[in-house]
Amino acid sequence: MRQEFGCKHRGDEPPAVPSKMSQRKFYRSLHLVQAVSEDEFIEHLDLEALAREIDSGGAVGQVWASSDEINAAKAAQLLTEMASDPGFFQLAEDGSEEDDQEDEPAPPTPCEQGEPGV
Repeated sequence: MRQEFGCKHRGDEPPAVPSKMSQRKFYRSLHLVQAVSEDEFIEHLDLEALAREIDSGGAVGQVWASSDEINAAKAAQLLTEMASDPGFFQLAEDGSEEDDQEDEPAPPTPCEQGEPGV
């Protein structure tokens, strides 16, 4: 019977490295605008023009808003879903700070930490 010596962890996946998610706070706001007018064109207005139409034009409107605090990982996900980039807030895709992603060495394997082999 052949016995192998060396690292008993060889071939295993390296241990999972906990994410260094940014601790900064982010906020998601949702706004719903309802407008009533006699003109059909109102559906094609951007928010600025719609506000002007409600404020001093021929439409009546109502706005509802809600906001909630989200973590950096959720912010990064939402930025991507909105065709933006997590880098807008200096975040990596996993919600960690972009600066933390630069050339970090891989964590040591159990063998490199001195655990005995088989």
